[in-house]
Amino acid sequence: MTAIFAESDYIAGGLLAAPRRAGVSVPRDMSVFGFDDLSFAQETWLPLTTDHLPFEKLGRAAARLVLPRRLLAPAATPRCSGPTW
Repeated sequence: MTAIFAESDYIAGGLLAAPRRAGVSVPRDMSVFGFDDLSFAQETWLPLTTDHLPFEKLGRAAARLVLPRRLLAPAATPRCSGPTW
């Protein structure tokens, strides 16, 4: 194995020590890659390689795709399925 991809920087930070205990050098022999781009990733004993997703930008793009469809869709008529007394 030459690399570990962790689903978060917290997990990747914890994984940095495991290869060292096994005599494997990070990053010379094995890469550890995190995900989240959290600030602590640069403060570990070995700066962590991490990926950043621009969540705000993704949310705005999703809203631009969805909102026009919602605004153009006909309004749903409320229906009552239970007793009306």
